[in-house]
Amino acid sequence: MLSFALFKNHVTGSLEKTVNFNGGDFEGYAVKTEGNRLLLTNYLDGDSSGVWLSSQEPVPIELGQYVRVWFKNGQALGTQPLRAELDRFEVVTIAPPGHSDLTEIEAIQKALNQIEDDKHMQVPAIKSIIFHEEDKRWSIEMLSMYNDDLITIKVDET
Repeated sequence: MLSFALFKNHVTGSLEKTVNFNGGDFEGYAVKTEGNRLLLTNYLDGDSSGVWLSSQEPVPIELGQYVRVWFKNGQALGTQPLRAELDRFEVVTIAPPGHSDLTEIEAIQKALNQIEDDKHMQVPAIKSIIFHEEDKRWSIEMLSMYNDDLITIKVDET
């Protein structure tokens, strides 16, 4: 199976396809949990994709973290978002931008909290994350995997 890695470009705030997933089956942001299931989504080359991961035990992945995962038996099933059983994972470290009091993870968590009850954004994919140094504000673009609705969420440092 061909896979591609996503590396965060803090200048543009966009995700860029550069190399493979370093042996993993998928990479993306953790955007939702339901019991022992975790939803990862990504946005690449104008298209979003996602996978619901299941595990017998709780997975110590925080919402907002960027994660590389391996599926049990290398298999995912269904339509987008796919479904797969988690074999293993690693958190991909992303260098912090500028002089923000919030980490990127904290900013994403705040943005996800703002859309938690939005029925049009039940499967969000993060399109871009930009920290605006001049006004100490994050802009996080998310789109719905189901209908391509695009929203920009502003997150203040406080």
